[in-house]
Amino acid sequence: MTRPILLTFLVLAQGNSLLSAADRLSLIEVLRFPGTGLTPYKQVHASRIILQSDRNGNGSLEQNEDAWDKYAKLDTNGDDSVSLNELAKTELRYLETGARRKLGLLYKRTQQEDMHMDLYYPTTNTWRPPVIIYTHGGGWTSGSKHMAANETNSRIFKRLLDSGFCVAAMNYRLVNSRRGTYVTDSVVDCKDAIRFLARESGPLKIDRNRFFVFGEGAGGHLAQMLLLTEPKHLPGDKFLKDEEYTMVGGVTWFGYTNLEGERLAGVKSRLYQSDTTPKAAVLMQRALSPTAYISSESPRLLVIHGEQDTVDPVQHARYL
Repeated sequence: MTRPILLTFLVLAQGNSLLSAADRLSLIEVLRFPGTGLTPYKQVHASRIILQSDRNGNGSLEQNEDAWDKYAKLDTNGDDSVSLNELAKTELRYLETGARRKLGLLYKRTQQEDMHMDLYYPTTNTWRPPVIIYTHGGGWTSGSKHMAANETNSRIFKRLLDSGFCVAAMNYRLVNSRRGTYVTDSVVDCKDAIRFLARESGPLKIDRNRFFVFGEGAGGHLAQMLLLTEPKHLPGDKFLKDEEYTMVGGVTWFGYTNLEGERLAGVKSRLYQSDTTPKAAVLMQRALSPTAYISSESPRLLVIHGEQDTVDPVQHARYL
């Protein structure tokens, strides 16, 4: 049983002459989890839709659920519900750039979900380009890396790609009390995504010392946490925890900055379990607050926040 594994390592050692960087990364993940198969990404994406929209927890979408109108056309057997397999037929949106792309890179595996990212290369010929890490919004409970391709973000990212930047858009675990995932898990996944990029910066041909962040809403909060905390803060995957990289700067749109005390505005249930002790809750709130990490030596951060925002109060921008 050991011979095939040893032979696979020998193949990996040959570099790009036998395997592309993407194939090499996929094989590395298989070797790290022997005996487990990689779930096709469309199935992973369908599971995320179920997680966000299946209110009664029966594993499918039905007419009385919020997302029905959006996905009803996938009910090919006419049973008034959309199954996981039917949802896997969803057309996925990506940035159309005309340049090189690495889509669906697996950067870690968790008990709940395989975590993927998309890497878009500059449209210009840039040697070891800097990378903008995009963290999507959605209140930590919804959304995906495909939001990079929506109308607003695609205009921004295409201009940045034309200016010589890479863009990395990643999924992270969404908050869901039924499966026991909270904001800390979201932050750890995003940290591990950057650590993965740092570890594989050689074969991916990117500059691990020029990382930037961009995010909106909950993604704005995550972007701040990535920018303001040290690389080894909040370790996650044991194969990634020791990676080093350099954050240069970031942009956040209307993200939470201070999750302490009365400033929670109804998001407590997304931060920790309901039976968390008051003392532990205070520590968790502070640990997840970007304001706890910012200093005069922090990388540059541009905060954009509307004064009439009724979801994420503008006061969060002022806390910084």
